Amino acid sequence: MSDTPDLGVNKEIMDDQIDAIHLVYLHGSIHRRSQAASVDEIKRIKEENAQILAPVIENRGVIVLGYSGWDDVVVEALERCNKFQSRLYWCGRESNPEAPGAFGERVPKILRKDTASYVQIDNAGTFMMSLFSRLVKGHPRLFENPIGQLREMIGCIALKDLESLAVSSSDSNSGIAPEPPGRAFVEAWKLTLDNLEEAERYYLRRISAGPAEKEAAVPDMSRAKALISSADLSKAMGKFE
Repeated sequence: MSDTPDLGVNKEIMDDQIDAIHLVYLHGSIHRRSQAASVDEIKRIKEENAQILAPVIENRGVIVLGYSGWDDVVVEALERCNKFQSRLYWCGRESNPEAPGAFGERVPKILRKDTASYVQIDNAGTFMMSLFSRLVKGHPRLFENPIGQLREMIGCIALKDLESLAVSSSDSNSGIAPEPPGRAFVEAWKLTLDNLEEAERYYLRRISAGPAEKEAAVPDMSRAKALISSADLSKAMGKFE
């Protein structure tokens, strides 16, 4: 994510081999370290960001959706583009995009470019669903295998370096060999990944099974309750092993 486009956008965004989604934070936010508080300052930042963004979007296909086209950095950048490599598709519900009040004052000029087209749609939700069904086979992975997606996200967390953390001098002077402070985190991380992997296998078997198999795959809850009771008792007695 580029949250300070005024400092420049990495040229990697132009690389066709990179399939990551790149978000560019165009508008101001209370969370940013620099605030634009005057009309002149806002105008300066808008023009700087547009100058940087124009060559990026000029070499891409552009879809504009749910946007009024008011005089901001997006319109500024689009107007600076001489062409759009794979066309500009401006989507809206208006039948005539050049009618007074349909969009911002500068939008008609943008739509008159040779590589720009206006697409009338019913609503943004229907359009996005249609676009998704054409581009993606099946359902989103979050629906198909939510456990697998969560497992991969947790697996990307770099915790192995914590194992090498040294024990503080105050802990080592207690006379008991202390456990390195990061080991508990790493062990919990590994256990979580193992449990998620097991849960993922069960989940995938269950969604692919027929009605009879699903009935047979119901876990033995009595066994689970017995294990929980045993764990609670051991905890109360201080038997943490």
